[in-house]
Amino acid sequence: MIERYEILKRFVKADVLEIPKFENVVSEYWVAEPFIKIVIFEDLEYHKLRYFAIEPSLNVEEVKLIASLIVDLRRILTLLDVSQELEERAKALVKNFERLTREYGIEVESGLYARMLYYLFREFFGFSVIEPLMVDPNVEDISCDGYDIPIFVYHKSYGYLETNIRIPQDCFRQTRDASDPEKR
Repeated sequence: MIERYEILKRFVKADVLEIPKFENVVSEYWVAEPFIKIVIFEDLEYHKLRYFAIEPSLNVEEVKLIASLIVDLRRILTLLDVSQELEERAKALVKNFERLTREYGIEVESGLYARMLYYLFREFFGFSVIEPLMVDPNVEDISCDGYDIPIFVYHKSYGYLETNIRIPQDCFRQTRDASDPEKR
């Protein structure tokens, strides 16, 4: 398993994943147990296979809270030594996450704590929205034709598949702004 998920497991003490039921499952496997599971299923309406990445679920308020935490944590963590080992950076992230939730006056139950840590690790040490695709050893190619439309992957066993993952428009804007010298 990928090192960041081995480290994350040490901090997580609750179940993080609710796995929905799928009809016509062709294949299912973990790419980062217990955080990311992949299900390949046959979509009978469109007569094709689909790739579905299951990650911990968040409601709208939790997504907003995570977004705020990410902004604040970026400010705090940029001041830390970036040459630290992943284990040390993870400890710093968790310590500052816990400090911020206290400052925000938020009581975080263990299930939400685990789900939030997953998304913080994904954002700070992983590949953000495309994390499940990047850690899946069966994915050989990733194709994205724009924002807010499904990403396609080339799967070793099943060929080209549409996924349930979409890159939001604001991610493209951030990437474009970062590459534009006028915007820096």
